[in-house]
Amino acid sequence: MQIPVEGGPKTFRTEHFEFKNDEEVSRAFVMEAARVFEGTYAAISALPLGLKPEPPEGLTHFQTSFQNNTNFRSVVENSSSIGDPSRVAGIYISRLKSVYVPYSQLGTRSSGSKMTLRKTSDTSTLIHEIAHQLMHDWLPLTPLWMAEGLAEYMAAVPYQNGRFEFKNIERGFQEALARRGQSRNISVPAAKDFLEMSQNDWSGAGDEYSAAMVYVYYFIHLDRPDQPGATPAAYLKLLGEAKNNTRKLLTEYNAAVDSFNASVNKYNAELNTFREKAVAYKKEVDDYNARVRQYNQQLQDGVAEAERVKVGEEPADPPEPPEEPVKPKILEEQKVDGPIDIYAVTNKNALPSLLRGRSYEQLEAQMKTAFAEMGITLYFDLK
Repeated sequence: MQIPVEGGPKTFRTEHFEFKNDEEVSRAFVMEAARVFEGTYAAISALPLGLKPEPPEGLTHFQTSFQNNTNFRSVVENSSSIGDPSRVAGIYISRLKSVYVPYSQLGTRSSGSKMTLRKTSDTSTLIHEIAHQLMHDWLPLTPLWMAEGLAEYMAAVPYQNGRFEFKNIERGFQEALARRGQSRNISVPAAKDFLEMSQNDWSGAGDEYSAAMVYVYYFIHLDRPDQPGATPAAYLKLLGEAKNNTRKLLTEYNAAVDSFNASVNKYNAELNTFREKAVAYKKEVDDYNARVRQYNQQLQDGVAEAERVKVGEEPADPPEPPEEPVKPKILEEQKVDGPIDIYAVTNKNALPSLLRGRSYEQLEAQMKTAFAEMGITLYFDLK
């Protein structure tokens, strides 16, 4: 598959990606890398999951940085807690909105003063990280078992020269399990524990990645074999809707809070002005009444009118107090005592689409039956 590549010698662009290199690389290097990246983009876009990968806000292309070992180690050590950078073949750092890849892990070789990528390089880890990159907008809300499971699933699809052979996914899935030492007997966490786990519950252990791939494979291919991908597609759709609804609620709620606070501040300022006017008005009334009393006394004492105090006009109407602000309806209806956990809210709303009315025990029984037909014995571990 020929991928159009523009630019050089350190920055190149394809249709959806921008590659930045800290060393000059050959165009052949970028073209080979572009096959992996653009191929993954095409494969994820083609999945029946309703995913439409778009670059992070503010970017026109997905960003990738190829680096020497020293620079890569520095990035990983400063931005991740994954451990020894020398054992990492690539990483997507969401905060930096970029995939970082060390040349050494790509099977590169020097060609003159430039780096060249061998076509025989193992790209599975890179595909895993590209999958994360393409799901950037989903990562903050997608459970780690789903995010990592999809990435592991994509890395398991047989790949060759930019093409993903989904027709051979069962073979790729079983080969991926075998590489992890889990061929025909697989243990995974209990469905309730796994599907309801929080972000903090994910330990990052290797068996969790295997379990995630098993669950994702089941939901894509075995849960509704007549409609591959229908279950996770519904889940991701509800996840997106819940995310949008929750964010809309937060936007409206925060706007109402800001508006109400502004009204309260305005009211307090007007109340201070009113109090000042009330004090001045009381003084004006007191002074007027004092003049009236003096005038009456002078009248009784027979003081000539020309010599009596000038009473003057009665004070005007008293100042009106400001109207108290009315609390917006949304603040009365929604009781938000602290920050809303968007992750928890969205996943709680989306989870029923995976269960589809089943209990966790029923889901586990159906998973066991489906994998048994593939020659795999599935065990569920209890915490």
